[in-house]
Amino acid sequence: MRIACVLAALAFPVLAHAQSAPAIRGAGATFPAEVYAAWGSGYARDKKVPLQYQAVGSGEGVKRITSRQVDFGASDEPMAAAELQKNNLLQFPTLVGGLVPVYNLRGVKPGELRLNGAVLAKIFAGRIKAWNDPELAALNRGLALPARPIHRVVREEASGSTRTLVRYLARHDASWEPRIALKVDWAGEAQAVRGTKGMAEAVKATEGAIGYVSYQEVVRQSLSAAQLQNRSGAFVLAGERSIQAAVAASDLSRGDETANLVDVAGPEAWPLTETTFVLLPKTVTDPAQAKRTLNFFYWVFAQGDQMASDTGFVALPTRIQARLLSRFREITGPDGRPIEFLGAQPWATEYAFNWFSSRPAATRSRPAGA
Repeated sequence: MRIACVLAALAFPVLAHAQSAPAIRGAGATFPAEVYAAWGSGYARDKKVPLQYQAVGSGEGVKRITSRQVDFGASDEPMAAAELQKNNLLQFPTLVGGLVPVYNLRGVKPGELRLNGAVLAKIFAGRIKAWNDPELAALNRGLALPARPIHRVVREEASGSTRTLVRYLARHDASWEPRIALKVDWAGEAQAVRGTKGMAEAVKATEGAIGYVSYQEVVRQSLSAAQLQNRSGAFVLAGERSIQAAVAASDLSRGDETANLVDVAGPEAWPLTETTFVLLPKTVTDPAQAKRTLNFFYWVFAQGDQMASDTGFVALPTRIQARLLSRFREITGPDGRPIEFLGAQPWATEYAFNWFSSRPAATRSRPAGA
């Protein structure tokens, strides 16, 4: 949204044949799927180019873009630099969101349950088995926790959300360190489900359940979200303010596009904050389709911030958004020349970066019609 106030003059026209434009194809993470759907709907209305996004999980998204089955892949876990080079891929973040422990516990209202990293690690390891366990009771004095078994709900497929959760657990319990992965072999009995929506539905349907979903799914499905104790010792609830606080306290706000936002230090920071990423091929065989894809992501950075906020996510800092436009020029066609897309002009991205770097957030607004 905010970049548009600098680059509004570059707004591209909808061509007469745009109704029949081929779809932009993406696949991957379920975590940001609702935002991508909102962006796709908005872009189709605005530019008459459809988006087909399949929320199949981060692992599958990486596989599909690596094998060039889609125009872009999406993952909640950044790919290592060596893998990016090996697969000739460009990686960039799109937005930031919160992963939230959710529960179904009769007599315990949404937001009442308190958890910390050490206790959550024991719950998902199967070492704390009942809701009235003394360690849980100590965190929740005055709350009548039932003597009911804890029913763990976990992701079946390779999931960036799972890796984010396990990375957080490992910070509080070293036994989790060897298990940091997109897919985990959960000890003991646990219900395995597919996707964020599958997780939400299973928790809602099962008394005594605990699981983990994106913040927007908490809002959409009216799930009971737990408070988490952050590194400053404060118990916080997931929300736009606490997610923004995590971004502000992280290296992401200082320009590190792959900064780890899990458990950053900040008095109001949400501990389970994560960035989600997109992967694009750096060398393309279909320049026209690559241009459509890059134009879509330009539009996302120019006009998609409010849609992200409306679905419970937080837009990237403007310095990052502006810098990404210049990195898109790394994508080349069969002739080795950069793909031309809206905003590709070096002067435009440099001006956008310098302008946003010098202006306070309150002055950034999209002009009418941009």
